[in-house]
Parts: sequence; structure tokens; C-alpha cells
Amino acid sequence: MGFLIGNTKMNSFKKVSFGVCAAAFILLGGAQVASAQVFTQDLGIGSTGTEVTKLQERLLAEGLLASDVKATGYYGALTEEAVVKFQQLYTIDMTGTVGPKTRAILNGTSSGGSEGSVLGASTFNFTQNLVVGSTGEEVTKLQERLLADGLLASDVTPTGYFGSLTEGAVKKFQELYGIEMTGTVGPLTRAALNK
Repeated sequence: MGFLIGNTKMNSFKKVSFGVCAAAFILLGGAQVASAQVFTQDLGIGSTGTEVTKLQERLLAEGLLASDVKATGYYGALTEEAVVKFQQLYTIDMTGTVGPKTRAILNGTSSGGSEGSVLGASTFNFTQNLVVGSTGEEVTKLQERLLADGLLASDVTPTGYFGSLTEGAVKKFQELYGIEMTGTVGPLTRAALNK
């Protein structure tokens, strides 16, 4: 005895197997398990496919690809440039290709070459671009982080106002992390703060 799925008749053994798999899928979080991306391939210029699309989506989410760039599944010069930025943030060799070290970071099994070197890392997640004149909680958290890292003088009190002292400390932070010293918090600086 069996039942139909599509045009395929399933016997009792297959029904049990199907039922067990379906139950496991539901118990383990359903779509979340199915959508967990594990990078398995070396990727570089000319690579195509699902892993390239997932890589591009990750780079877009981290602000390393311009927001007007679409995830196409083709690994071209823009993807290569964004991978170099990603590798720079995680202090691994900046090859522009996805090899074992980059894959390990993408898969969450490694934190990069300088594990433990994030000075005043916190659980606060920076989400905004910050410039001279910015105000609010995110500026206060930035100032607290810069104080903890010793980049703002210890007699400075966080005010929530991004002024010239904060700008100078951000430049020092950027220098430490090998980021262009603009004195503003953009995608690369935000990613370094959030590591």
C-alpha cells in the first residue's frame, strides 16, 4: 500500500522515511536549516552559481559592495574588490579570492588572523553612518568604544555629539585597522567596530 506524491507512488518504507525527514525538518527549524549557507568551493574571477550569489548577498549585507550592485551569481571585479575588503577586515591575506581561510570566516568557523586583537569590542551593533555633527546613542557608544581602546583621552566624557575630538579618534581607529582615515564611520569602519 502506498500514497501519491506528485506522480510517484510511495511504499510504506518511503512513507516512514519521508515522515521522519519532514518531522526533523520541522523540529530543527524548517526553512532556517534549509537556508543556512555553507560555503564549500574556492571562488574567484569567472566563478558562477549559488555560492557566488550568497557571497555577494553577504558582502552587500556587510556594506562591502555598493548598495546599487545586485547579487548576480557572477564573480567579477566588483566582487573581487569587495572580497579584498572583507579579507582586510578579518586580517587575512587579501587575495580577492575565496579560499579556505575566507570560507572559514564566511562559515563562522574562524574569526580571522588576529583573533583576540579587537581592542574594546562590545556587543553593541553599529548600524549608522556617523560624521561630524551626528548625535545620539550610536555616537555615545562610539565614544565609549574609542575611550575603551585608548583612542580618546581618558578625561573626555561621552556626550553623544560627534565633534572634532571624536573625528580624530575615529581616524586613529581607522589607522589601526588599515582603513582609509576619513574620520567618518562608514561601512568599513562600522564592520571593524562590529567585529
